[in-house]
Amino acid sequence: MATSKQSGKAMKSKKGSSAVSKWMGKIAIDTHLKVAASQKELGQCDAVVLFARGAKKTLSAAFSLSGWSKKKWDEYVKAAKSSSPSDLAVELMAEKPTFVVQVNTPGAAKGSGPKGASAKASGEFQSPQSKWRDAAGKWLSWCLRSGFSKVELRFNGLDEQEIQAVLVGIELGYYRFCISNAPIGSRPEFLTSSKIKKETLAGAQTLGQSVNWARELVNLPPADLEPESYASLCKKWFKQYPQIKVDVWDDAKLAKQGCNLHLAVGQAAPQGPRLVKISYRPEKKKSKKTFAFVGKGITFDSGGLDIKPAAGMRYMKKDMGGSAAVFGLANYVARTQPKQSYDFYLAIAENAIASNAFHPSDIITGHNGKTVEIHNTDAEGRLVLADAMSVAQKSADLDGLVDVGTLTGAMRVAVGLDIIGICSNAGKLGAAAMRAGYASGDPSWQLPLFPAYNAMLRSDFADVLNCSPGRYAGGITAALFLQHFVEDGVPWLHMDMNAYAHSPSGACLQGGGNGQGVQMLAALVDSWCEA
Repeated sequence: MATSKQSGKAMKSKKGSSAVSKWMGKIAIDTHLKVAASQKELGQCDAVVLFARGAKKTLSAAFSLSGWSKKKWDEYVKAAKSSSPSDLAVELMAEKPTFVVQVNTPGAAKGSGPKGASAKASGEFQSPQSKWRDAAGKWLSWCLRSGFSKVELRFNGLDEQEIQAVLVGIELGYYRFCISNAPIGSRPEFLTSSKIKKETLAGAQTLGQSVNWARELVNLPPADLEPESYASLCKKWFKQYPQIKVDVWDDAKLAKQGCNLHLAVGQAAPQGPRLVKISYRPEKKKSKKTFAFVGKGITFDSGGLDIKPAAGMRYMKKDMGGSAAVFGLANYVARTQPKQSYDFYLAIAENAIASNAFHPSDIITGHNGKTVEIHNTDAEGRLVLADAMSVAQKSADLDGLVDVGTLTGAMRVAVGLDIIGICSNAGKLGAAAMRAGYASGDPSWQLPLFPAYNAMLRSDFADVLNCSPGRYAGGITAALFLQHFVEDGVPWLHMDMNAYAHSPSGACLQGGGNGQGVQMLAALVDSWCEA
């Protein structure tokens, strides 16, 4: 995790009501965590939360337990003697209400992080840091439910990265999406006597806010986040960063540039499609490398003329989750200010139904000159990504290209809702993405770009079909379609994700947009900077 250098502001919608929730843009950690608090201040706390490695030794020396709490703790200590340390999140009654958190990190060296962490080494999908992050959600929900005004945090045996992960958990746990007039409950103030580096606090703030931005954008109703308002929000938000330039292509500019695939998807909607380019150029560039990230931004997906069933359409406001992750990553890069150049593209459109909607059997020429026969109008995300990827490669000599989208139900069948399915034409890039997913607790799994499956995309009339008529390998064939728009020699990573959780999970204490992909991409950017 990198260090934050700037802070953000809340946004307002064109309708005058809050376009983002009351917590968006606020800095939970800066506001609610006081470092190096005095003993007098600590004495005023209503409760204590202890994050400890080897909690059974720490607790017996630090607290006076009696009655039921002592019995409960003694039972845990007895059980722990004959086994490796287990995950623990337990409420105890000591001098003050006490919550003890311990995370089992077998085989993980203290201080292991993105540099050395690997799923193969541990046999797990989460690093020690991400486990501490998720554990923070367990005690935070307890604190919020109990109505404490001040809570003391203690850290015993955690390294700086693990402490930062806990603080990221605070950021994620605090987030609430709420446009109603109902008041949001009070939030406790956290105090600690631990010596926490400023960089640790700032890094947690940056990553937490970036993930929460992605969550917020996904949660917004589709009537509030339309192509035009989405593009406008991007320009307003990134205006505060001097190293960032935002350029928006409307439908007229898209037509002039030959982005006909993107245009076709959005042509039936009341608002035409937009392509947003967010360019980051460091003040003192130490590397000549440039990387581009392209996000699918379908603000609502009806399926087009190949209309979705009602159940499949219910949550299609999340179909811009890939662009939300890219937006969050752009915010992360703008605040951490790496010494490399980055371009972020948000391919925004609404896939609507009207008399002028594009049809199955249409043949459309993409930005790179390839012709695409439309087999299904509900395979629209890959069309906007294809044109945007082509634009990204024509605009800069890229050292890496990443596309991100909520692309296929087939990938969800293959790897589920919590794992990002990835494909890559470059072995090192695919491996780096897997490592980044493990280190960040944003897990991914790589599927092959099996060349023989290109036969499923063969068209009798055009260069390629936009999707396979068959039911098999839909996640892979979607990636193979996009590979037609990747130039030779460009390292490319494809990410197919879900971006939405129907119930709370880990440190995210509210269901809805979960910011999937942001932490993985941030870890990937950090590893590039370190390399």
